[in-house]
Amino acid sequence: MYLLMGAIVIAQETELKSIEQLRGPSYISFDLTTPFNFGTPRYRFGYIQGFKGPWKASLDVSYGSENTSITKFWDIDSENYELVEIRAEAYYIFKATLSVEHYLATELFYIDHTETFIANYYYPEANPDMILRYDRADYRRQKYGIHIKYGALISFAKYFGVNLYYGIGIRTRDTNFNNLLNPRVDSDPQNEFQFFDSLYRNQGNNVGLSMTLGVKFLYKL
Repeated sequence: MYLLMGAIVIAQETELKSIEQLRGPSYISFDLTTPFNFGTPRYRFGYIQGFKGPWKASLDVSYGSENTSITKFWDIDSENYELVEIRAEAYYIFKATLSVEHYLATELFYIDHTETFIANYYYPEANPDMILRYDRADYRRQKYGIHIKYGALISFAKYFGVNLYYGIGIRTRDTNFNNLLNPRVDSDPQNEFQFFDSLYRNQGNNVGLSMTLGVKFLYKL
């Protein structure tokens, strides 16, 4: 990512004298990273609207399923994967050149992820020290949050460019397991991948930090 952000410096040109007089371009975007997310792949398309002055706004919509994914590789056996995501963002352009618009942004996001897990376990919200195994369970994860981001809209040609960004924020995640087949209590998780516990095995609501990092392809309108 440092190499990608270095492209911002290479693309610098004479800074525009007045950002307030700028009417930045509008874009159609496609996120180049989300289709290759091994756990929750999805295709994310967006529209960025430019306004007169230092402001822009965007709306992104994502969709992923087991029928469209090319990278759904987990150690967890599952089926019926589906994910819907919506992101809304407000940009403040604080520095602009002829080819680069540097921005700070606030992003709100919502994710609704459903999947059917097979032959696994989870930690019940009522008793997180207990392990509940099952042969089959319907999983649902809903995630809401906000990010503060820094990024740059970089033009490489008349109509094409990229959006490089990273940010940090806070999120709340609500995880539920329903329609369990053959549930039973156990005490040995036999899990070597502790990261998956919070995402796929902890039932209930959880608040924590959220990070975002990515590259979007831009088509200038």
